Amino acid sequence: MKSTTPNSMARVRTAARREPRLRSEIDLKTLTTYLHSNAFARQLTPLQQSEFARRLRLVSMKPGELIIREGSRVDDSSGFYTVLR
Repeated sequence: MKSTTPNSMARVRTAARREPRLRSEIDLKTLTTYLHSNAFARQLTPLQQSEFARRLRLVSMKPGELIIREGSRVDDSSGFYTVLR
């Protein structure tokens, strides 16, 4: 993943905290730019990246909290995780 600045990560968090239906075009651009820093997301088409940014939801976890157990089934809405630090 590309190096990101604390300010850019703060903008990503702010955009991701907003309810998806309430995100501005700037929020979507911020999230799409962040997703482009991920090797998996870079393989997606621009349209897929845009849709991904529209559906993305921020979930806060405590240190050591289980995100997903290997081999577990996931529903279609939560099948990909990226970690913001």
